[in-house]
Amino acid sequence: MSLARTVSTALVALLLVLGAGCSPDTPDTPAGPRPVTAEEAQLLAATRFLNYNAVSRSVGTTIGARGQQVQVTGWVDFTTHTGYATANGAGFAPQLLRWNLGTVAVQPGSPSSTAEPGMPMPTSGWQSRTMDPERSDLDLVLLVISNLGLDRPENPLLLQQGGALWLGTEQVDGHELTQYAAPPTDQGASTSPQTSVDPGASGLRLWIDEVGRLHRADIRVSSGWVTVTFGDGRGTSLPALPTPSATRS
Repeated sequence: MSLARTVSTALVALLLVLGAGCSPDTPDTPAGPRPVTAEEAQLLAATRFLNYNAVSRSVGTTIGARGQQVQVTGWVDFTTHTGYATANGAGFAPQLLRWNLGTVAVQPGSPSSTAEPGMPMPTSGWQSRTMDPERSDLDLVLLVISNLGLDRPENPLLLQQGGALWLGTEQVDGHELTQYAAPPTDQGASTSPQTSVDPGASGLRLWIDEVGRLHRADIRVSSGWVTVTFGDGRGTSLPALPTPSATRS
């Protein structure tokens, strides 16, 4: 089993645990929900593959971390499951942020920068730690973001059987998007589509257009929901995560 598949399975289980005790605050949900149709499952099955084909895309979100609101603006490479961004917030100096499926690395950033970090990426000066999505909302969101790409389309039948839900359609930034609740689990799929409808069982909601391209993801964390927006692709891979000059736990 690939690392991405293994992390995906563990991630879904983690989202379920967090969902049991999170804030009742939820993102706006259009009329619905209902199980996805076969056609909708086909569309949803292409979403992570389209991200992978785009190689890397711009990404932006604001995440609560240690009592601070951290604005993250940068890029995610879906082929290597890595990201590179600028992190800004009131009360702390801007940082450069780099992550993959297991490590988060930081170093001081430009005091005036709130946009995507410039290239080339620094090759030294990084401090790293092991990613800990069970205790850090920031790490959980970064992990989900970097795991939204796959090198092949998903199985639409398994998406149906696993409990994927249609939640409705809405105009977002000039795009007609459909909101789906991702399956609450990748394992234990039944042999027929699920009949129960519980939009609260999933900790991940994907907003996609008519061809399956992802524009937005809502991720449930310990304090509620975090919205992540996705923009244009770069068409090129990000550099490999440099070996940090210092390591901290």
